[in-house]
Amino acid sequence: MQNFRDVCEKVFLHSTFTSHYLCLSGGKFFYRNSYKKNICIDMLQQGYHKSFAELFTLIEKWNALREAAGPGSAIWLEKSLEEQPDKLDQLHYFLTRAEAAQRSENYEEVYSNQLNLAYCFNKTEDRWLRNYFYEQCYKTAQLIKIDGGRKEAEAHSNMGLVYEEQGHFLKAVEHYEAFYNLTVGRTWKDNTGRNLNSLACEHLWRIYTLLADKMLANKEPQEAIRTLTKALKMAEEGEKEIIFLFKWPPSYLCLKRSQRPSFSPRAFFIIFMLFSCFHMFLIICNCPDLLGNLINQIVLGVDNYTIISI
Repeated sequence: MQNFRDVCEKVFLHSTFTSHYLCLSGGKFFYRNSYKKNICIDMLQQGYHKSFAELFTLIEKWNALREAAGPGSAIWLEKSLEEQPDKLDQLHYFLTRAEAAQRSENYEEVYSNQLNLAYCFNKTEDRWLRNYFYEQCYKTAQLIKIDGGRKEAEAHSNMGLVYEEQGHFLKAVEHYEAFYNLTVGRTWKDNTGRNLNSLACEHLWRIYTLLADKMLANKEPQEAIRTLTKALKMAEEGEKEIIFLFKWPPSYLCLKRSQRPSFSPRAFFIIFMLFSCFHMFLIICNCPDLLGNLINQIVLGVDNYTIISI
């Protein structure tokens, strides 16, 4: 009898990795559907065929990512979507609501449900799901024509974030610039009360700086200068407190603005070129007083700036 129970337990444990459970009742075996299968059946019975197909595709994508990563990878040790009821519930709820809204061509509601799904999967291990739904939001936002382009602007911001995290800086720039252009002159604010155009300036300031660092690493100083000038413009327009961080190992120079200054692009060019010169760089780094005097001569309204680290 004990051996029979052991066999049943092994069969049950093995069956948890399939689409159904094998159970024992009254000496007879019968099948119980998995949670995933019940959700899929519910979707189909209610006529949500698109939601069913999308859920199935996402599960298959997770399995493909896991196989590609291979044993020993972080994703290999994680549970699949079909083994996480909470996530299946969220997908079922918002996917079906989005499909219902799409049938009535209520694209704002479609967008809202897709965005909620993106927010549901913001943990590191779920970023691929978040990115997928950000992409869906971006596609849906193109169909919304009654909000003046606000949701399209938000979608560009989110796609910029996706590409920035993936290291695709040029693609991120395209989306952040579109975000900026759509918010110029608007008073739109996010959920925290932050002005969207100010946020766009911050995104562009950051991505231009990252892109310039990459250009310098690739020995493209002229392109880096042009890109850094764009970063400066965005920092000024967005009233960014930290104007710029010059990075040349082993020292750093950061100019911090205490008030809104008159910082001309020409002055920026001069400072940048001085730091591009290796010998001048050594002299400046060894003589902080000389550095301060030099900036006094170059920057108009120097009282608005403070050297905070060298």
